[in-house]
Amino acid sequence: MATTEIDKLIGRHIENTRRAKKLTRVQLSQRVSVSHQQIQKYEKAENRITVSMLYEISQALGVSVTDLIPYELR
Repeated sequence: MATTEIDKLIGRHIENTRRAKKLTRVQLSQRVSVSHQQIQKYEKAENRITVSMLYEISQALGVSVTDLIPYELR
């Protein structure tokens, strides 16, 4: 299944939130028990993010799931 523009928007939003929290991909990956390469794939929309992983990432970043969804998609 090909990624969509929505996947790209959410990936960029996750990356921006992670950077704002001053976390590296390695640090985030350790918090959600995936590889840092997997986090990169999520951020670059090479892999789609499941709802459960989106929730785990939001918890690891200390934000709500809706905070990871760009305003233009709400």
